[in-house]
Amino acid sequence: MASITKRYAREKKPADGSDEKKPAKKKHIGYQVRIVRKGHKPVFKSFPLGARAEAEAWGIAEEAKLDARDAVGYGALQQTTFRQLVERYRDEVSPKKKGSVQDRNRLNMWLQASFVDRPILEVKGKDLAGWRDKRLEDGKAEATVNHDLSTLSGMYQHAIKEWSMEGLINPVRLIKLPSLGEARERRLEEGEEARLLVAMEASTLDAWIKPAFFIAVETAMRQGNVASLRWRQIDLSKRVIHLPKEVTKNNKPLGVPMSRACLATLKALDKARKEPKSPDDRLFLVKAGAFQNAWRRICAAANVHGLRWHDLRHEATSRFFERGLTIEQVRAITGHRTLAMLIRYTHLKPADLVAKLDAADAKKQRLQTRKAKKSGVEQELADLRAQGVSDEAIAAALANLKK
Repeated sequence: MASITKRYAREKKPADGSDEKKPAKKKHIGYQVRIVRKGHKPVFKSFPLGARAEAEAWGIAEEAKLDARDAVGYGALQQTTFRQLVERYRDEVSPKKKGSVQDRNRLNMWLQASFVDRPILEVKGKDLAGWRDKRLEDGKAEATVNHDLSTLSGMYQHAIKEWSMEGLINPVRLIKLPSLGEARERRLEEGEEARLLVAMEASTLDAWIKPAFFIAVETAMRQGNVASLRWRQIDLSKRVIHLPKEVTKNNKPLGVPMSRACLATLKALDKARKEPKSPDDRLFLVKAGAFQNAWRRICAAANVHGLRWHDLRHEATSRFFERGLTIEQVRAITGHRTLAMLIRYTHLKPADLVAKLDAADAKKQRLQTRKAKKSGVEQELADLRAQGVSDEAIAAALANLKK
């Protein structure tokens, strides 16, 4: 029911400062109607003094509107099951997302939940908390469970905002999400790259993966961007790969510069293209899922364990810093939106940092030595001038020393 409260204003104290110790009096100036209902935004309206009847009438009318809206919405929600909402979101919304494959897989996983055939209104936070705990007990990584719940939360928010389900509560927001955990620090270890290249050379089934590998470690491009590369995106003369905003994660176009190794790889691919060329202009005529399957086979053949294809993005990003590029230069290549996310992808090797420290110390020592020599020469010149030796004589002496 709408609540009606009186509105007050404090009377101003006299300007001459009299009655300073007396508290200011409150003056009744009107009414405020306040309607707070679960599943709706709070509604407020103020009325002047003497308009209480008008305030009550307005409150009754507004509540009637909410009742009518709830009757329609609540009835629809009562007839909608968790399964129906997940399937609708999977079929209508997920295909429009850039990560549609992963999104669809997560939603299909939710269709295996024990509460899948309950009305959506009966799926509570405690149900999701139980599901979360069971997944963690089964050994699933905290980051994986976090992503699964975040996908579900996106479904609820879409239903509330876009499908007129205002009376629906997002239960994901009522529970604690698992931590994303520490960033992966997996990089290519000593000897692994050589073994991988040998395995790629020996593979007849996955021969295409070697150039894809070189492009990945030289550009830090994501797997999806490498898999979907088209020749029209590649400018060999300017050594730039153009990624339109439709394929980047931050919805902004990205120009990725090519290293010499990347350029050589792309030129070799271009030279080896057969006629007729691919009708859709793609570099790699394989599906996105083929990358993961081929990568698993190559890693097994090379006896390399625990290395994901996405780890190549970490490897490439770290190599950029090891080459001496600045933070802003690396961000311009990788497309990371924040410094924090860039740091998660950067794992510099301690041995390389030691070498950089030694190089910096050596450079500093050379500068100090050069400065000391310059200071000594200047002092000697000053002494000669003090002894009355002319600048012409000094210049002639220096010229003779250079001969």
